[in-house]
Amino acid sequence: MTYIIGITGGTGAGKSSAVNALRALGAQALDCDVIYHEMLAENTAINAEIEANFENVITGGKIDRHKLGEKVWRDPAALEKLNMITHSFMDAEIDRRLSDLKSSGVKTVVIDAIALIESGQNKKCDLVVGITAPLEKRLNRIMTRDDLSREQALLRIDAQKPESYYHDNCDCILENNFDTRSEFEEKCKKFFSEPRSKPMNSRTDIRKKIDAWFDANSEDMINDLGRIVAINSVRSVSEEGAPYGIESRAVLKLAQEMLEERGFDVSVFKDMMITADFGSSPPLMGILAHLDIVDVGEGWDTDPLKITIKGGKIFGRGVLDNKGPSVAAMYALYCARDLFPQLKHGVQIILGSGEETGFDDVTQYLKSNTPPPNVFTPDAEYPVVNIEKGRFMPVFGAKWEKDLTLPRIISITGGKTPNVVPNHAEAVLQGFSVNDVEAFCREYSDKTGVKLIVKPDNDTLIITSEGTASHASLPERGNNAQTALIEMLAAMPFAKSDSFDFLCRLNRLFPHGDYRGTALGIDMEDKKTGRITVNFGVLRFSELEFSGNFDSRTPACADDVDLFGKTKAAFGREGMELTYHEITGCHHTPEESVFVQKLLNIYEEYTGQPGKCISMGGLTYVHDIPGGVAFGCAMPGDDNKVHGANEFIGKEQLITSAKMFTQAIIDMCAANDSIDFTTESAGTFAKRE
Repeated sequence: MTYIIGITGGTGAGKSSAVNALRALGAQALDCDVIYHEMLAENTAINAEIEANFENVITGGKIDRHKLGEKVWRDPAALEKLNMITHSFMDAEIDRRLSDLKSSGVKTVVIDAIALIESGQNKKCDLVVGITAPLEKRLNRIMTRDDLSREQALLRIDAQKPESYYHDNCDCILENNFDTRSEFEEKCKKFFSEPRSKPMNSRTDIRKKIDAWFDANSEDMINDLGRIVAINSVRSVSEEGAPYGIESRAVLKLAQEMLEERGFDVSVFKDMMITADFGSSPPLMGILAHLDIVDVGEGWDTDPLKITIKGGKIFGRGVLDNKGPSVAAMYALYCARDLFPQLKHGVQIILGSGEETGFDDVTQYLKSNTPPPNVFTPDAEYPVVNIEKGRFMPVFGAKWEKDLTLPRIISITGGKTPNVVPNHAEAVLQGFSVNDVEAFCREYSDKTGVKLIVKPDNDTLIITSEGTASHASLPERGNNAQTALIEMLAAMPFAKSDSFDFLCRLNRLFPHGDYRGTALGIDMEDKKTGRITVNFGVLRFSELEFSGNFDSRTPACADDVDLFGKTKAAFGREGMELTYHEITGCHHTPEESVFVQKLLNIYEEYTGQPGKCISMGGLTYVHDIPGGVAFGCAMPGDDNKVHGANEFIGKEQLITSAKMFTQAIIDMCAANDSIDFTTESAGTFAKRE
């Protein structure tokens, strides 16, 4: 059997010395840098791909490594693109060479690669060893070896992973503090010549155990998700013992029973939230998710309260926001407990039922409870959301005298919650013919992209408006049925009345397609958090009055602006009154925190994609929790139809998320003597503290 050792580390750390030591002990080496250069010289396909993506890197018909290096070391995006190209070619070539070596009976093979982990080559290895060295020693080695200036050497180092990345992702760490290559090589020979198997519970070993556990339990996880999805946990009328309604309390009770069936003690907070702890107290890490949902709405191709699996996707209301991630967090807790019955630090899962209607469950919880110092919510997207916009939600309206002059508006009903772009709105009119209104419906359907239909109902006409729902933080992904309907009605020849006058004023303040607050005079943006969004989400318009509210996600610069005053003035000019408002500032957790870096490393390890922090418009469940971040579960660029019809999550995406949550628990909370990482400093190996 061939034993495969992976050697990785940053440039100038001393990887080649470790590889030389293994060669001296009889190992066959696969140097990915050498193989890469051989491929550049011989493989026309990789050359063509690089040439197509990077201009002016060909000299004498060959790739000029110096020119290519100048382009990528100064540009992280360019380096990422180059890595994506080379990794695909390298993977196939390494597999071919490994197969040949195994067939020839070679006992030990060493793979030497800077991007061993990022490229996935680590998965081929029985032992992954990271080589690290002090910064100044690395700089001196690079400057001498490659005839570079200090600035050029620093650029190369800064373009690569920090030292912490290798500590988090390797089985062992060898620190090269030595002044000469020969000294470090001798220490490496001593280390590798000692009887040594892979460290018990090494990171690679843990990954395999996590994979095996979910291979055996993922179907149970999906079945439990089906039970949770079947409860229509939209907030409803408060009752004793059910502050958010019977269904919202029922879904919490079901989750409580699931956790208790697995042996966890569950605490209930005011029938709004439940918590379950594992490990020592107080917990070091928490996962905060929610089990309430928005209204299922119209336009589904499947039953929204039953999970349907097709094409590798799971469909159902809440499968992404946020019932699926909640169940994934529960199963991560089960897996971590099964693999590591004794945690050095505790972990807590917190499940709420009031996220979709303003987070008041968390607000009340925080008044009497202290959350763990490291909390993530799987209520947004990957990799890690560490910056969130603020939120501004005003309620406004006006009143007038009833006027029966025809033609007239009897009522308009729009969306149900402010944080959803309305996909349905309805108006009841009197005094028009069907033919007259049909002409307007055709015109404004074409103009707005919203489907407008009229039908008679006794002596009235009912107009329905069908748009596209989306989350209020991403209004550009939706098409507001409410504002499209208002725009059409404002163009129709109604009788002069206060009612119609206020409708036209609403149209001026919220013209269809204006989701930046331009007409309101509040459009603004900054580099850190982006541009403001405005979603006119709720409208109730009768013969005597109207009330409405909008949901605005505000950039950091709005914290220094009298947003309420500007909005109040805009409504005041139209004779409307602001009756209530909520304002929440921006949220920021430093990217440099240990917790954030661990989550980014986990994301890279499990997805093979680069980990980076992002900002978003949506307020996540951790917005008011210091140090909180969002971690999943939407993948970058995916439109999972959140808050709309046919919401879905990929089946493998859900399982991978549960695995990453498990890894996060282990990385943050497992005892040091359970995970046996070793490190070498000045020739002495010891467990990492």
